[in-house]
Amino acid sequence: MITLYDFPTSLPGKSISPYAWRVRLALNLKGIEHQTEWIPSCDLEKRLRELDIPPSEIKPDGTPAYTVPAIYDSSTNARISDSLKIIKYLDETYPDTPKLLPPGTEVLTSAFIWAVGRNMRFIWPSTVVKIIPSIDEKSSLKYQGIFESNVKMNIEEFKQNTVMKDKLWKDAEEGYSTINDWRKAASKSPENQPVGPWITGKDIKLPDIVLAANLAWPVAVFGEDSEEWKKIGGWNDGRWREYWGLIKQYATVH
Repeated sequence: MITLYDFPTSLPGKSISPYAWRVRLALNLKGIEHQTEWIPSCDLEKRLRELDIPPSEIKPDGTPAYTVPAIYDSSTNARISDSLKIIKYLDETYPDTPKLLPPGTEVLTSAFIWAVGRNMRFIWPSTVVKIIPSIDEKSSLKYQGIFESNVKMNIEEFKQNTVMKDKLWKDAEEGYSTINDWRKAASKSPENQPVGPWITGKDIKLPDIVLAANLAWPVAVFGEDSEEWKKIGGWNDGRWREYWGLIKQYATVH
C-alpha cells in the first residue's frame, strides 16, 4: 500500500496541488492501491520529518524544502518526495503497469514540463482566492504571504483589480492555446494524420499526466460546474473540456 501525502482543503476536489495531482493520476492509471494522508501546509515539514521522508529539494542557502507530494510505500519501505522522482520510482518498482517515462525521453519531457508550467501559471492567482477560505487559518496565513510575495498585492486588492484579473485570464487563454498547438503537432504522424488522443499517440505518457494535472487542479479548485472551469474548458473550441473528459477517469481521490 502506498500513502500519498497532500494538503487538505474543503473544496469539492480536495487537492489543490498540480504536483500532487501528477502522482495521483499516475497511481490511478497504473492501478496501484493507495490512500491519501492529508497534512495542513503549516504542519507539513514537521510531519514529513517525523516520517523520515527526505526534502524535495535543498535551497541555495542549504535549507531543506518540504513540499507535497510525497509518498511512503509499505511494500518496499521507500520514502520519496518530488512528483517526478515519485513517478520514476513507480515506473521502476511496478514494471507491469503502464510506463510513463520511457528511457531516453527524460530531457524532452523535462523541457515540456517546464513549458507547461510557464504557459499555464496565469490562473494561479485566481485559484488562490478560492483556496484561502478552504484551508486552516495557519496555512491560510502562510499561503497569503506567498501570494503577496508573488502578486505584489494582498488578496482583497487583487479581487478588486479587474484590469489585472482580466489580463491574467487573457494570458492564461494564450498560454493554453500555445500548449494546444504543441499537443496537436506532437500527436500527429509524419503524414500529418492523428495517431491517438494523447500527446505521444495512443498511450498515456508523462507529458499527458503533467498536462492533465494542470486541468485537475483548476477543476478541483473552481469546481466542474463553475464559470471559471467552463471558461477554461471552452478554450480552443472545447479541446480542454474534451481532454478532461478523457483523463477524468484517473482523477479519483482515495
